Amino acid sequence: MRPYNHYKTMNPNNTTNFSNLEDALVRVPYFAKVLEVGSVPITQEDDGTFQFFGSGRKVYEYKTPYDDIQGSEI
Repeated sequence: MRPYNHYKTMNPNNTTNFSNLEDALVRVPYFAKVLEVGSVPITQEDDGTFQFFGSGRKVYEYKTPYDDIQGSEI
C-alpha cells in the first residue's frame, strides 16, 4: 500500500467524522479507494455523529466493488 495522507482529503474538518449518515455515504467510496480496502464500516458514535472505523454501533458497511479493489488476488 502506498503512503497517503487520506485525512486531509476526507471532509472540510480533516476528519472521518460526519454529522449525518448521508455525508458519510457520499465520502465512503473515495475513502475506501484511497485506503485500498475492501470494506469500510460506518458507525454511529455516542454523540450522534457517524465515523469510518469508529467504536460505536455499526450502522452500515460499505463494500468496495470488485473492479475497484487494487491488487486483488481473488
